[in-house]
Amino acid sequence: MKRTGDSIFNRIIPTMKKTLKEKRFKDTKIVNVAVKKNTKARSEKFHDNVAKVSFFATIKFKLIASFMVPILFIILLGIVSFLKASEVIESKYEKASEDIINMAGECMKFGFKSVQASAILYANDSLIQRYSLSHDDKIKAFVYADSIANTLCSKKATDEFIQNIYLINDNVDSISTGEGIDSGIFKSFQKTDLSKILDNNKTETVWDGEDAFLDKQLKTSADDYSMRLIKNVSNVNAFLIIDVKADVVKNILSDLKFDKTGFLGLVTLDGKEIIDYSLKQKDPSIDMEALKSEKIFVNQAFYKEAMAGKEVSGSKYVNYKGATSLFLYSKVSDTGAALCALIPKSTITGQADSIKNATIIIVIIACILAILIVTRLSSGIDKTIKNIISK
Repeated sequence: MKRTGDSIFNRIIPTMKKTLKEKRFKDTKIVNVAVKKNTKARSEKFHDNVAKVSFFATIKFKLIASFMVPILFIILLGIVSFLKASEVIESKYEKASEDIINMAGECMKFGFKSVQASAILYANDSLIQRYSLSHDDKIKAFVYADSIANTLCSKKATDEFIQNIYLINDNVDSISTGEGIDSGIFKSFQKTDLSKILDNNKTETVWDGEDAFLDKQLKTSADDYSMRLIKNVSNVNAFLIIDVKADVVKNILSDLKFDKTGFLGLVTLDGKEIIDYSLKQKDPSIDMEALKSEKIFVNQAFYKEAMAGKEVSGSKYVNYKGATSLFLYSKVSDTGAALCALIPKSTITGQADSIKNATIIIVIIACILAILIVTRLSSGIDKTIKNIISK
C-alpha cells in the first residue's frame, strides 16, 4: 500500500514542477512584453515632449548662449578700443594739422615781414627822396633813377617773395622792375579808395589782395601776385608798391600735401583767396572750373568770426555745406591775411577705420566659430542621449 502511494506521488511531483516552470516562463514573458511596451511608450512620450520643447530651452541654445557671453565681451572690447583709438587718432590728427597750418603761417609771415622791411627801408631811403625832389635837374634825376632801378632790380632778384617793385612819383618818372608805367598814375591813384586808406595811414604799410585800378596801370593781373604792399615814401609825393609772388605762396601750400577732401588757402583782408588745388586737379571727377569760381572762406560766418577775434590762430568744428568740418586758421602778422583750412570730419575719423574694420572682422569670425562649435557639440550630446533612451 505504501509503495503504491509513493509511486503516485513520484508521478505527480514532476508534473507539478513542469507546470510551475511553464507558468513562470509565461509570467516572465508577459512581464518582459509589458516592460518593453512601457519603455516604448515612455520613449515615444519623451520624443513627443522633445518635439514640443522650445528651441530656447534646448541644450543647443544654452550652449550658444554660453559661448555668446565672451563674444559679447569681445564686441564690447572692440567698441571701447575703437572709440578710444579714434579719440586719440582724431586728437593727434587735429593737433598735427594745426601745427602744420601754424608752421606754414610762420613761413609766410617771415616772407611778408621781409618784404615789409624792404618797403620801410626804401620809404626812408635818402636817394629815393632826393630823386623825388630832382624834377628841376634832369641829369641828377637820370643818375638817381638809374641807381634806384639797379637797387630795386637786385632786390627783386635776391628775394624769392618779391614779384615786382614800383616807385610811383608825382613830379618825376616812376620806376618799375617790370613793364613801363604810364605817366600820370600818381594823380589818378589819388582818386581811388585805396589812396584814401593810404592817406589815413601815412606812416603805415597797407596790404591789399587785388586792385583793378593798379592792375590796369601796372599792366598786371591779380593772378600774378598773392598780395600787394603799398607804402608812402617819407617827406615826398611818392609811394612804393611791392607785389608778392603768387607762385611762392602756392608752392608753400602745395608742399603741405593737404588732403584733397579739404581746402587750404591764403585769404587776404579784401577777400582774395589763393586756394591750393594741386591734389584736386588730379581727380577727373572734380569740376575744377566750377570749384575755382566759388569762394570757400570769405562768405562763411566762422571765418568772419575768427578774423574779428583777437586770437592769432585757432581751430574749431564748423558746419560747411551741411557737413561737419574742422576749420583751422593762422593770421599772417599784420597783413590782415590768414592761412585757412577746412578738413571734413569724415576724413579725420576715417583714420581709425582700420581699427573698426579689424574689430568687425574679428567679431564675425568669433561668432561663426562659436556657432559651428556649439552646433557640433549639441548634435553630439543629442545623439548620445537618444542612443541611451532607445536602448
